[in-house]
Amino acid sequence: MKVLVVCTGNICRSPMAEAVLRHRAAEHGLTLTIDSAGLGGWHVGDPPDRRAARTLERRGYDPGAQRARRVTTEDFAAFDLILGMDCSHVSALQRAATPGMRHKIRLLLDFAPGASRREVPDPYYGGLDSFDFALNLIEAGIDGLLDSLSAQAAAE
Repeated sequence: MKVLVVCTGNICRSPMAEAVLRHRAAEHGLTLTIDSAGLGGWHVGDPPDRRAARTLERRGYDPGAQRARRVTTEDFAAFDLILGMDCSHVSALQRAATPGMRHKIRLLLDFAPGASRREVPDPYYGGLDSFDFALNLIEAGIDGLLDSLSAQAAAE
């Protein structure tokens, strides 16, 4: 399975989700192709925000060599699942996708029914506590996603 996580500029939420998904998929023994992208191109080529990288490292995740990129038309065909961090991302992705590809687009926290909210808020204008809060939600969404994928794999 190929999973793309998407946020606004691909320097905060989606790189954090990419790192968590890589780490936890390996722990679950799942082989996934994982990438992240942003809706806008302002940060193309930039590494994750230093606060995002620091938050990941404090929790034992490797931010890796990820560099920001923008969602492309090809991504809709290349990925099996495209996860937006908030409803505005999902809406923008739905508008950009062809009708036959829209079923692939979901909100990350759809996989975390017990989460305190439905969207992962943008931590960019906050402090480290905003990044910690976003990462808590991302972990809940990723855990739910991986439980779902593991259940599917066991059923096959």
